Amino acid sequence: MKLVICEKSSLAKNFAGAVNATRKGKIYMNKDYVVTNAVGHLLSLKSVKEYNPAYDKWKDIPLPFVPDEFEYMVSERTRSQYNLILDILDDFEFDSIIHLGDADREGQLIIDNILDSVHNTLPVERLWLPAQTKDDILAGLNAMKDNREYKLLNDEGATRTYMDWLLGINLTVFLSVKTNNKFIVGRVLIPIVKRVYDRDQEIKNFKPEKFFELCQIIEKDKKSFNLTYSDKFFEESLADSKIEELNSLGNLVLSEVKSHKKTKKRPRLFSLDKLQKKLNILYSFDFKKSLDIIQKLYEEGYLSYPRTDSEFLTESEFEKTKNIMNRVSQDCGDEFLVKLDKETFDDSKVESHSAVTITNKFPTGLTADEDKVYETVLNRMKAHFCKDDMEIQETTYIFKLGDYEFNVSGEAISRMGFSKYEKVKIKEELPVLTEGEEFPVDFKKNEKMTSPPRKITEATLFDYLADPVRYDKELNERYNEAIEGKISLLKDSDDEMDHERPEKGLQIGTQASRTNIFENAMKYGYISKNGKTLSITEKGENLINILNEMSINLYASKSVEFEEMLIDVKTGKISVDDAVKKITKDLNEIINGARDVNFGNKYSNSKIQSKLIGECPKCGKHVFAIKAKNGCIYKCENNDCNFIFYSKQKRFNDVVKISVKDAQNLLKGKNIVANLTNKEGKKYDALLKLNAGEKYVNLDFDGFPKRKKPEILGACPDCGKNVLALPMKKGGIFFVCENKDNCDFKFSTNFKYFGDPVTININQAKKLLEGKSIEVDLHTVSGKKYKAEVNMVFNNGFANLEKIRDK
Repeated sequence: MKLVICEKSSLAKNFAGAVNATRKGKIYMNKDYVVTNAVGHLLSLKSVKEYNPAYDKWKDIPLPFVPDEFEYMVSERTRSQYNLILDILDDFEFDSIIHLGDADREGQLIIDNILDSVHNTLPVERLWLPAQTKDDILAGLNAMKDNREYKLLNDEGATRTYMDWLLGINLTVFLSVKTNNKFIVGRVLIPIVKRVYDRDQEIKNFKPEKFFELCQIIEKDKKSFNLTYSDKFFEESLADSKIEELNSLGNLVLSEVKSHKKTKKRPRLFSLDKLQKKLNILYSFDFKKSLDIIQKLYEEGYLSYPRTDSEFLTESEFEKTKNIMNRVSQDCGDEFLVKLDKETFDDSKVESHSAVTITNKFPTGLTADEDKVYETVLNRMKAHFCKDDMEIQETTYIFKLGDYEFNVSGEAISRMGFSKYEKVKIKEELPVLTEGEEFPVDFKKNEKMTSPPRKITEATLFDYLADPVRYDKELNERYNEAIEGKISLLKDSDDEMDHERPEKGLQIGTQASRTNIFENAMKYGYISKNGKTLSITEKGENLINILNEMSINLYASKSVEFEEMLIDVKTGKISVDDAVKKITKDLNEIINGARDVNFGNKYSNSKIQSKLIGECPKCGKHVFAIKAKNGCIYKCENNDCNFIFYSKQKRFNDVVKISVKDAQNLLKGKNIVANLTNKEGKKYDALLKLNAGEKYVNLDFDGFPKRKKPEILGACPDCGKNVLALPMKKGGIFFVCENKDNCDFKFSTNFKYFGDPVTININQAKKLLEGKSIEVDLHTVSGKKYKAEVNMVFNNGFANLEKIRDK
């Protein structure tokens, strides 16, 4: 018998279904397998104070703090699942263990850490899955490898974990203590904030200039296009002189018509970031929403493993892909061509995971958003494997005016090809003109202003993180010098761009981590999002200013160095210990170099000790929740704006308490519920909405909240009527018999067992009503915690807990 340890419960369920294992309690099993799972990271690295309790306060931690040996611990959140795995190992005799972490360095490390923690001595086989379908699982079981073959992947995962712990803990503590404020920083987070900061600084410092453009409109058959003179004029007099010259040269003559067909290249398959960008373009899905849906579709077995930066498949996937596209063809009636060529199947372009594709498991019952994601991947596969090329007829008109020449091009689709599945942008079609046609010359000047750089968007930020060499000037120059080549710098674009990445690994963060770190940058108040565009906040500006003043460079080039170090670990060029020593050396240089910097109170004002909660309804700037002595102040960051309200807001004779969550909802235009007093002095619940008046912010009445029907918990053990669950004002739930006039049965989620407070949840309450026992935490007289099994007894109108046995 084999024990299968999966990374997540969804994977355990899919594996069990593939091998016909049935659920028994908290596990799946048959005669060959017992299947259990982690819940992501069952173990996490210890915090500083868990290494040494004397370092409870940040100011007492000696920096840099580097443990002699990194140690993992089981958190309270995951302890029950960890104990389940221990119990399984005690209760069964196994021949070997199957490691079924996700097919990446994180998944490798998660299960390896569990096996190390339980002191495993059994042989371990690694099951590496490209997708979670039954066919993939069964094929994978026949192709398992010794887990020791994945040691370097484990080393890379461990190095990444140690690196992020060392940099994150030490620099967060260092900056926070130095500034007397909390500044959470990290290896990938800082380049994200810096990218948005740099662009906003460019926009802020941009000085628009007026210029003049010379244009001539050509019109025929109700279609028109512009001929534009090549130079811009920043002096109006020069523009006027050039117009006078051009308009004196006679007619414009169409001297030549060029026309040719060109084939449009098929789009590549999706990597994760390209798929997220496409969904952002098509449906305005933010990257977190799209990742959540993509991950769910993968866990359901409908998509292949998504956290990949490759847009290619391996040669071994040829037959499987061919079969999938044959099924797609039968389904839609179109023909597709799957060829074993380097345009699709190229082992050298797949480092760990192939491109994101659909699987041979076709979905049913998807939500509208899930269907959009699935159809986007399906349509990309249809477009990529389309039998017919897309052909475009490009026409170029060359006009002569004296010695001047003007060119204009237009396009028309002559064969749809793959564009029937995905829309393709082409140039506007030109009217039909004949060589030798003449047009009266009439150039006019258009006054325009130079445009500032575009704001960073989620899409352009993720392009930059995935391929910084193409977007960062310093990195571009450094890399080109190293390879004696020329990788061109690209401008930001919210459109899809199809180009080769210069080298695997030259990126900031990974496909698996970027979305969450980006969300954290917003959560910590460093950047904000308005629609698709991103902006730096005052707190974000302060973070970059602090790093600059302390001469701490953890920007793009340094982050790429760290990524290169991880590649060196994965390829065996350096060891984990070598990497930790290098990081420790960097930390010593950073901290010792800035130890004497003294900011005083420069960065310790209350505004920085605040949380970004929304957008000002008056001026559109950011609103912050600022901690004050008696609660919070909710204030616009714009000093010229008078928008402000408080966590204790007066409304007639009532004081309405507004939590940060309430304030966020009010700023989004939502209602909050408040308990108010009427003229007779009676209390009632009302819905209030925000009114940003000209001088003051008020809370306006907006109706009454709908009363929810109380949940029925079960049958009353005394009279048999329904027991209702009612929320209590001070928290918790009160359970009372609906027959309250004739029955005294009642209890709440808060019990006392001989003075020992016991809190239960609603599921435990249901079990108690059914006459079942539950497990709770109790304490001995000396205060030591232990677990006990209890049931409920009912005497004289009161419900109490009765201990059955100690656990």
